[in-house]
Amino acid sequence: MADMKAEKRYKSLYTPLDSSKREIRVLGFVNKPLEKKREREDPVSLTLSVVSLDDPGHPPFSALSYVWGKPVHNNHVTVDEVQMAVTDNLHLALHHLHGSRAEENWWIDALCIDQANLDERGSQVQMMSDIFGSAAITVAHIDFSVFKPKPQVSMSLLTTMAKLRGKREALEWLTKVRRDPDFNARWTELYLLFENVYWRRVWILQELIVSRNLEFFNPDGPCLDITTFAQALQIFEDITPLKLKLGLHISHQIRPIYEDLKFRAMYWENRTPQPQGLRQMIMNSLRLQATDPRDHLFALLSFTEDGPEVIGRAAYESAPSHVFAGFVQRYYHKYQSLELILLGGCKRKLIDLPSWAPDLSAYETHVKGNIMIHEKIQEKNFPITLVVQSLLLAAPFPSSPVSFSDDNRTLTVTSIQMGEITGLGGYTKGSVARTIDSAMGVRQLDSTHAKNSELSSSSLDRNVLFENLAQILTLGSLPEISGTIPPILLGQALTVLLHYAEEPHEYEKRRQLGVSTLSGWWDLNKDLSIDNKTLLSWLLGDNLTLEEREDELVRMFRTTVLEYEDTVIEDAFVFLKRVYLRIRFDTEMVQRVIVYTQDGELGSGPAYCNLGDEIWMLYGCKIPMILRPLPDMNGFEVVGECVMYDFMVKEMPVLARKPERCTIR
Repeated sequence: MADMKAEKRYKSLYTPLDSSKREIRVLGFVNKPLEKKREREDPVSLTLSVVSLDDPGHPPFSALSYVWGKPVHNNHVTVDEVQMAVTDNLHLALHHLHGSRAEENWWIDALCIDQANLDERGSQVQMMSDIFGSAAITVAHIDFSVFKPKPQVSMSLLTTMAKLRGKREALEWLTKVRRDPDFNARWTELYLLFENVYWRRVWILQELIVSRNLEFFNPDGPCLDITTFAQALQIFEDITPLKLKLGLHISHQIRPIYEDLKFRAMYWENRTPQPQGLRQMIMNSLRLQATDPRDHLFALLSFTEDGPEVIGRAAYESAPSHVFAGFVQRYYHKYQSLELILLGGCKRKLIDLPSWAPDLSAYETHVKGNIMIHEKIQEKNFPITLVVQSLLLAAPFPSSPVSFSDDNRTLTVTSIQMGEITGLGGYTKGSVARTIDSAMGVRQLDSTHAKNSELSSSSLDRNVLFENLAQILTLGSLPEISGTIPPILLGQALTVLLHYAEEPHEYEKRRQLGVSTLSGWWDLNKDLSIDNKTLLSWLLGDNLTLEEREDELVRMFRTTVLEYEDTVIEDAFVFLKRVYLRIRFDTEMVQRVIVYTQDGELGSGPAYCNLGDEIWMLYGCKIPMILRPLPDMNGFEVVGECVMYDFMVKEMPVLARKPERCTIR
């Protein structure tokens, strides 16, 4: 009987909203805190009312931006005499607001939306940009309870930095205070602020962008407004980390937040909302987390120009697999592009998802290298893909070059097979079931292939190739080398060079120079009569056992002579070991492997490629895809995107191949 009464009171609390009037609910505090110092102990009592955003006379309200946290509801507040369970994070935020801003009306998603009503949840999600844009202020409440930092210290430091933005004395001030022991403690507080999970949630990205006015709550002092916050972050752009020589890890923390604020500036250009492109926002938000995988799309719905058409409605009643597959299909029908399946090249969390439908939730844990690849991959891919697309366009298509099955499980697309992967090289991470050492070299299909790939070390000038590569990898600081460089190290250096894991704007010119050098070297050595396949087998594998590879590396480190400005470097081993470790670190960052085919084409793919995978060029996809034949040979599954390099495909026979229909499941 008590449960029935509670359910009845709950239903009376959430009367239906009229979406045609853009109705929302807002909260008001019923009671004031008894004592300021006891505010966290006082019970919180709230009342709920309905307002229409279309009513110009609606009462002003503020919005709360916060992280829900663990789905454990051990705390309670009272809303119109109904006891409501809330998470720890919301409970803390309500007590803070109760103690300092109890006179304001508040929109708080967990309480203002009937979370048990899926239709209402979807409808309110599509109004998020209107809600936060209409709020008088959005208050960002960051839970500082995990690391116990002092928000007043970090916010005070940010305020000081904002005042110094664009001034020459900024560098002098930072250099001076860096030597002050007290400053180190303040810098630690700033680090803890940016380490907070708040910055890693996809809903927070939306709230940072669409809130007309926003400030960060400070329980110990004045709040920090978003303009001051952005100006403080700008100082890391004005003064490069190399000059700053402090807090480099903080600089890396700040970069994605600073990029988010750029989107905010574009959205509120001229103080009028300017919706952004969906694809760009997806790429920017892949690194972020969401409890519900569907929210990787739904959180972008209200503030992207093409979101409503491509994503559709926020259908929480639909399974994630249905949401993501439908998203790819609608994107293709709007743009005649299958580029979204490029995001399928990632280990998946979701089950029952077609391989061509990206699991956007799977990028959260290892996104850095993948994002760099996806952002730059089209520039790196060689122009023959345009020729292949021309062949696909001229092919005698059936009714459509791309078709989806009625159950949205199967994709059939006109394609050209570019080759089968017969060799893999370079470093791959242990998370893809390979140890560091076993992944350092190439895995051969059979002993015949291994014998055919043997090369005499005298056939090539190893030093010429490696010095060009290493000069790039060490930012031009590598001294002159004399000695034999093992090809296994060349293969790893090649992997890094072709993807470069560092910040693109800093190192892209150097990478382009390296690729150009490599291409020129390739052309000049054509008279060696070494075909691509044989050279790559030598470069990436050398047909050595694991122990032999390790021994060769040690011998090279111990016997190589290094000279710098006519001075012999005594501890060459330490220096070369540092180069080697850097290469291993960078190849781990990019999560890529070198691949080559039976015809000797060179490319690269995700770290979990296998021998026997196939490279295909698909209609509507500007980049070759690596596909894996299904066990029953009745189609393929997507492995990921493939980069093909022009200086290694001069003899590529792909143009002689005919388009065919490819089934992907």
